Amino acid sequence: MVRARCFAALHQRCGAQGQSLFGVSKKGKEVFRLVAPSTEAVQHLVVDELHLYTGGEVSFQLYANAKDAGFYLANDRIQALAVLPPGVKPHPALEPRAPDAVLACADRQLRVVGRPRMHLQSIT
Repeated sequence: MVRARCFAALHQRCGAQGQSLFGVSKKGKEVFRLVAPSTEAVQHLVVDELHLYTGGEVSFQLYANAKDAGFYLANDRIQALAVLPPGVKPHPALEPRAPDAVLACADRQLRVVGRPRMHLQSIT
């Protein structure tokens, strides 16, 4: 089971079990449920207002307002997932836009992934 705090609504908790993502109110009532189309179990979950960032063994998915908004298949296992705050530029050559996800992979690569595609890859 993966847990995350919903930043938009501090009275809600979000979690994932298998391919299901769910939100629970303070009183324990289920507020929303989303079943991911991926066959991988969700191992990483970050919630930022209406955006859900999920990571499996090698796949990353972005959901905007409970709709599939992006997908990326990494070359190696995803070890960690973090989301840059809005307006932060991961590289001086890139323009600020919607929050990007940073994937730390087992091949010692950091991959910055946005909505349309991977923007930046660097060796750690």
